[in-house]
Amino acid sequence: MTKGLFNFAVKVAEENKIPYQIKRRTAGGTDAARIAITTGTPSLVISIPSRYIHSPICVLNINDYRNTFKLLSLILIKEVL
Repeated sequence: MTKGLFNFAVKVAEENKIPYQIKRRTAGGTDAARIAITTGTPSLVISIPSRYIHSPICVLNINDYRNTFKLLSLILIKEVL
């Protein structure tokens, strides 16, 4: 994860009153840090809070889905412009 990109995402969420939560991983993870370190590409993980993520049926709150979609859309629009 790239700290500048993380701070940007939090700022976008706060400016647009999008609820968010920060999770510090304790085990496992994604390839975001490895990509950022090895290629220098800014990386950030944005995920939708959900239950049973590694099962055939994942459960999530539709409002969490919509807020995550809105946040990601705004981040991409602001980065492009």
